Amino acid sequence: MNYYVKNKMISGCEETKSLMPAESMEIIRKHTFSCPKEYSSLLDWSNESFWKDLPNPKHNSSTNKPTKPINNKPSNKISIETVFGDLLKTNPSQNNQKIIEQERFFIKKTQFLSEKYFNIWKTAVELKKEQKRQEEAKLKQTTKLDTFMKQLKKRKKSEKREVNIQEEKVKIRVVKDVSNSIVKPCSSFKNRFDAQKSIIEIQKSKLEEQSRIIQELKLGIINDDLLKSIENTKTNIREIFGSCSGKIKYKIPLILGEEPKFSITSHEAPKIVQKMEQRALERAQNREIILERKRLIEEKRQRMLQEAIERKRVLEEEEKKRSLELIKERRRKEMEMERIRYINKQKYMEKLNTAVEFYNRLLLKKSLVQLYSYMKDGRDKYFLAADYYEKKILKESMVSWQQVVESAYKVKYEIADAHFEYKLLKKSIRCWQEIHIESIRNMQVAEDLYDFRLTSNVFIHWNRYVCIEFMKQHKMMKKAESHYKRWLLFHYFHLWRSLKAVNELLKAKELKKAKWRQKVWEILPDYKPLIDI
Repeated sequence: MNYYVKNKMISGCEETKSLMPAESMEIIRKHTFSCPKEYSSLLDWSNESFWKDLPNPKHNSSTNKPTKPINNKPSNKISIETVFGDLLKTNPSQNNQKIIEQERFFIKKTQFLSEKYFNIWKTAVELKKEQKRQEEAKLKQTTKLDTFMKQLKKRKKSEKREVNIQEEKVKIRVVKDVSNSIVKPCSSFKNRFDAQKSIIEIQKSKLEEQSRIIQELKLGIINDDLLKSIENTKTNIREIFGSCSGKIKYKIPLILGEEPKFSITSHEAPKIVQKMEQRALERAQNREIILERKRLIEEKRQRMLQEAIERKRVLEEEEKKRSLELIKERRRKEMEMERIRYINKQKYMEKLNTAVEFYNRLLLKKSLVQLYSYMKDGRDKYFLAADYYEKKILKESMVSWQQVVESAYKVKYEIADAHFEYKLLKKSIRCWQEIHIESIRNMQVAEDLYDFRLTSNVFIHWNRYVCIEFMKQHKMMKKAESHYKRWLLFHYFHLWRSLKAVNELLKAKELKKAKWRQKVWEILPDYKPLIDI
C-alpha cells in the first residue's frame, strides 16, 4: 500500500470518527476491546473495509434507507453495520447499565479464556519438553549400548591377538632351544682367549633375551612362575659352581644347554688331555640329561598355565554373552513400554484435539447468535429512526417553504449568511486538515514508541536467556573440572602404588648385572662394560 492510499484511508476513518459523538466512539472501543480473540479481526480500526461498511450520513440523504444489493441473494458475510448503527442510534444515558453489564461479561469471559488458553499452552510446552527429554534419554542409552558393544568386540580381538602372539613366541623359543642344544663338534683346537670371548658373547645374548622375555611378560599372568623358574636355575648354577674346582671353573659355560662343545680330533694329544676331554664330554651329557628333564617339566607347567588361561577366557566369554542377553532383554522391554506409551499419547492427543474443536465450534456459535441478535435490534431501530427522520424533514421543509414565501425580502441577509458560513467552513476545514496531519504524526510517534518498547523487551528477554545459559555452562565446566581432577588423582595414585614394584624390579636387574660383571671381571680384569645411553 502506497502513501497516497494510506492517507486516503486514514482521512476516511477520520471523517467517520468526526461525524460520530464522543460517547458512541467510547462505547465502540470498549465493545471491540472486550470481544473474544476470534472476532477481534472483524473490528479492526486500520482496516479500510471496516470504515466503508459503516453508515455514511452523506449518502442516501434523500431516502435515508439502507441500500440493498442488486441480486436478491442473502450475503454470507457478517454485517457489522447494524451493530454500530445500534450503538450510534441508542441513547447512552438509557442503556448505560446494560453496557456496563456487557462490559463486565466480556471482561470476565476474556479473563477466563486467557487463563484457559494459557494453561493449555503451558501443558503443551511441558509435554514438548518431556518428549525432548525422553528422546535424549533414548539417544544416550542407544549410544552407550553401541559403544559398549564396540568395546567388547575390540577387547575380544585384542585378546585373540595376544594369545596368538604368545603362542608364536613360545614356538619360536622352543625351536631356538632345540637348535641351540645341538652339539657342534669343533674341527680343530681354538685359542683359550677366543673361546672365552665367544662364551661371554653367548652369555650376553642369552642375558639380553632373558631380560626381554621378562619385560614382555612382566604384566602378564605367568610373571610369578617365570620368576620362580629363574630363581631355581640360579640356585642350580650356584650349586654347580660351588662343586667345581677353581682350575676348570672358567672353562665351564655359565648358561646350561646352549654352550658349544669342544672335542679333540687330533690323535697326537697327550693322554691327560684325552682323559680331561672324556670327562668333559661325560659332564656335558649329564648336563644335557638334566636340561632335558627341566625342559620337559617347564613344558608341562607352561601347558597347564595355558589350559588355565583358556578356561578363564571361556568363562569370561560365557559371562559376557549372558550379560549381553540380559541387556538385550531389558532393551526389548523398554522399547515395548515406549511403544505402548506412544500409542496412549496418540489417543490422548486425538481426544484433546476433538475437545478443542468442539469448544471452538460452540464458542463460534454462541458469539454468532449474540451478534445476530444485536444486528436484528439495530436494523429495527434504524428503520424507526429513518421513518421519524423523513416525517420531521417533511414538516420542516413545509415550514421553511412558507417562511421563504412570506420573507422574500430577506434574500440579501441569507446571501450574507451563506458567505459567512462559507468562510467559516473554509476555516474549519483548514483547522481539520491541521488536526488530521497532527494525528498522523502522533500515530507515527506511537508506532516508533511501540517498536522501541518491543525491541527493549526482546533485548531484556534475550539477556536473561543468555545469562541463564552462561550459568548452566559455568556449572557444567565446574563439573568437568572436578571430574578431570578426580581422574588425575586416581591415575597418579595407581602409578604411585605400582612404583614400588617397578623399583624392586629395577633393583633386581641391577643386582643381576653387577653379579655378572663381577664374574666377568674375575675372568677378564680389563673388561669394560657398555654404558647404556
